[in-house]
Amino acid sequence: MPSWRATAALAALPVLALAIAAFPTASAFVAAAVSGGVAGAALHRRYPDAFDRVFDRSPSAPGDEGVGTADG
Repeated sequence: MPSWRATAALAALPVLALAIAAFPTASAFVAAAVSGGVAGAALHRRYPDAFDRVFDRSPSAPGDEGVGTADG
């Protein structure tokens, strides 16, 4: 009968293999999230009201109906 340490080590092997296999994807995701956050912060610092200007002031097209009005 193997010791509890040997059993724990054998049970940890699949978890270790999964962690090693997922490391490149996880590190790429973290790098993309960090660089996106830095770029977003820089853009927001340079143009603080850009989001409001784009979405609050965008006029609807002439003759544009509300959602569901063309169905009835």
